[in-house]
Amino acid sequence: GMWAGVKLAFKDYRLYLFILMHHLNSLANTFVYFFPSIVETLNVPKLTSLLLTVPGKDLRRCSYEWDSNHAITVWFVTFSVSVCINWSAARTNDRSIHIATLMIVSSIGNAVAVGTTSFASRYFAMFLIPIGVVSAYTVFVSWISSSFPLPDIKRSSAIAVINCIGNTATIYGSYMYDKSTAPRYIPGGSAAAAVCL
Repeated sequence: GMWAGVKLAFKDYRLYLFILMHHLNSLANTFVYFFPSIVETLNVPKLTSLLLTVPGKDLRRCSYEWDSNHAITVWFVTFSVSVCINWSAARTNDRSIHIATLMIVSSIGNAVAVGTTSFASRYFAMFLIPIGVVSAYTVFVSWISSSFPLPDIKRSSAIAVINCIGNTATIYGSYMYDKSTAPRYIPGGSAAAAVCL
């Protein structure tokens, strides 16, 4: 039955490792709740900062004039990288190295975002942060399901427990980006950089 699957899952040491990894990734992922505010620190108009976080109309070139019709958006690039990374991870059957590399990329992005006020550096960091942590999450989710063998009830229970406990990081993670620390959000960005490592 269901409780037998839960017991089997809790007896597997990998469950606790995956809970920890999921929790840390979810904590690093809390930047998404404040991403428009973080992008707004580039001193662009509010509408432009919002448009930079959604797919634009023309993704062939990036304009420093901040014409919203030509801005390369962060999420389009993140999606593209995620597809490529997931393909590579599935093909090589090595998810850990992909996740570790992506988390380092996100850590570098957070460090750059809090360490400078330079427009170009911060704009580049705005790409590194989600490319790293969001792409790592997509690889991580597939890793969970493939790491718990049969019976199916054990796998189902493990996935549920990992998601339930791992996602609790979003409860307190959103407090890392206090409005009083804008525009650089040094405590939140520093904590996210450390968590990614």
